[in-house]
Amino acid sequence: MKIFFLLLLITLNQLAAKECREIRMALDFGSTAIKMAVAEVDFCETKILDVILRVSSRIDFQNDLYQSKNQQFSRKILWKALSIISDMHQLADSYKPKRSVAVGTSVFRKASNSIQLSNKLEKWFKLPLIILSPKQKGLLSFEAVRSTVQTPRERIAVWEIGAGSMQFTSIINEKEPMTFEAILASVSFKNMFMDKVQMRTYNTHLSPNPISTEQGERGLSLVEEFSERVPTELRQKLADSRTRVYGIGGVHSYSISKQVNMPVYNLNSVKEALNNSYDLSDSEIGGEYADTEVSNLILVAGFLKNLNISQVYSLDISMVNGLLVSNQYW
Repeated sequence: MKIFFLLLLITLNQLAAKECREIRMALDFGSTAIKMAVAEVDFCETKILDVILRVSSRIDFQNDLYQSKNQQFSRKILWKALSIISDMHQLADSYKPKRSVAVGTSVFRKASNSIQLSNKLEKWFKLPLIILSPKQKGLLSFEAVRSTVQTPRERIAVWEIGAGSMQFTSIINEKEPMTFEAILASVSFKNMFMDKVQMRTYNTHLSPNPISTEQGERGLSLVEEFSERVPTELRQKLADSRTRVYGIGGVHSYSISKQVNMPVYNLNSVKEALNNSYDLSDSEIGGEYADTEVSNLILVAGFLKNLNISQVYSLDISMVNGLLVSNQYW
């Protein structure tokens, strides 16, 4: 009899576990890329069981909006986005996702015609597009890291840098995570650097390279001015030796980690990479993001120094990971 009840209990637990699982498709509309992931999720335990498919496609919403005269995306970029989603949708179909959702970031808050893309996604693909506030984005990024690492959540600090926005998120005084959004990010800092340091306009110059040592030092001073705006509570948390700072987003996981040739870095390693990158042209730097590589190093070095961050652990994850396990969006 005991064996019978034990087997019954095991069976019931297995059935309950299955009821908590589903295949989800999540998309992140960033400033320079659309990322998509299909995963099996345990929504009771809020964790990803298996990432079945992950793809990314470059699309430069940020520059398209910068070049606009009326704060609207061009028809060309909107149709390109819909084409990318169509391809991604076909890739995901074979895995039969039960539900799907997409989120957009800062560039979609700025564009006055984001609703046109949202309506098309809903009509053609039954895909809702949610435009996130800075706080919502910070919480999703925090959940993405929290669901990936073993670090206690109260010791996690997330530093996300994309093309159009930067956020710092961490738990302060055992409350829900606090988020601060800086106005600097990869493309916005590159454009500001050309304007304030090189006296060029990004409408006529697409790249700041080559950057001289003197210009780099002036760029670091420019970053210092903006890093001082980070709230005191977050500054203290980021500088605390017990805090582990995780860097996510393309600047950390792709640009900086590639240039320093390691996933964990500090001010010294970033400054060394920066010193080796002065006076290089785009062709000498190489890659499709050559125009922001050196300015990214200046941006990150400035914040590392002025916020007293001892080191950064870069993770090749995105907000999609947090979106998959955040049940309020499903």
